[in-house]
Amino acid sequence: MSTPTITRQSVLRRAAELIQANGRNRETYYDHAQNEDDGVPVDRCRMCTAGALGFAAGADITTCMPFLEETGPLVVEAGRALIGHLGLNFSPELLSAETVISIIGHWNDDEHTTDQQVIDALNDTADALDEQEAA
Repeated sequence: MSTPTITRQSVLRRAAELIQANGRNRETYYDHAQNEDDGVPVDRCRMCTAGALGFAAGADITTCMPFLEETGPLVVEAGRALIGHLGLNFSPELLSAETVISIIGHWNDDEHTTDQQVIDALNDTADALDEQEAA
């Protein structure tokens, strides 16, 4: 039995599933109080978009920014695709990992961004990547 390949699309879709199932968190990768005070496993805690992307790629999101190193470029590439889909990249240069997380964080934390918008954007970005690869 072969191990499934983790792609940007699978990371984006898994992140959408996590937020759909557990809810969205703001300002931190996951809801620390839910985990530490209530004993909820991290995979069942509310997560922000960046946290859900990291977790979906197999990272330990409890370590904060170092999770980017654990997943290699996968989370950053998925994040860049999401930012592009949302039209939030105004720079002609390739965005750094920290910038990707910052942009996604600001969008995720905006009071006007809804859980459903996050879920839809993650899934729509994955679908767009599928279409690009099929073309």
